[in-house]
Amino acid sequence: MAIGFAGIWLFSVTDKSARARIDQAGFEAQTVRSETGIGAAEGASH
Repeated sequence: MAIGFAGIWLFSVTDKSARARIDQAGFEAQTVRSETGIGAAEGASH
């Protein structure tokens, strides 16, 4: 199991795809929203 987690982590930090850049760019805002609730009242367009 530890090898699986290490592999997932390794592949996620070395991913240079366009989708990875989008996900990484939104990470900080998502963290703030999940921990504080700031912006949670706004709807998100999916």
